[in-house]
Amino acid sequence: SLNDYYRTGTAAVAGAALQSAVAPQGALESAFFALCAAAHYRFSGDKVIAAQTLPTAQKALVNCGDFSVQTASLALRAGAFVQLGAALDELGEEGRAEFCRQQAEELRQGIAARWCDERGLVADEESGDQASQWANALVLYFALVPKDKLERIGENIGAADERMSDLWHVFF
Repeated sequence: SLNDYYRTGTAAVAGAALQSAVAPQGALESAFFALCAAAHYRFSGDKVIAAQTLPTAQKALVNCGDFSVQTASLALRAGAFVQLGAALDELGEEGRAEFCRQQAEELRQGIAARWCDERGLVADEESGDQASQWANALVLYFALVPKDKLERIGENIGAADERMSDLWHVFF
């Protein structure tokens, strides 16, 4: 399973897991598949597996269609497009890479629109004041807002609204 990659952290196991995986189903699985495929290529340099998995990952990420409107989901999807685009660029797939960059940019704009200057955090939803640590951690990790705002998130993430789901996500 794709979980093998996270448990072992070796490129060989990741490659085997990616090659034996069925096409991802659903939004989260598509994002994690894309992130795993991009990470595998970045750390292994295996162009054969990358040529098989990166296009599959892109197709799944584009066609899954059931992403939540919550900032955490948008940030995860944007991050997957960023990482996938970088891997495709390295592989010489300029057209696919550019498409991923465009998708990531559209998602970044949506995330940036949720910025709450007063709190120095990104809100969880378009019209709300709740700002979870998990969503802001993903925005920070994937650098989805300008640098000055990333610095503010770093300063204020401890004051974010902590929910049980944030703690669950940190565990995994």
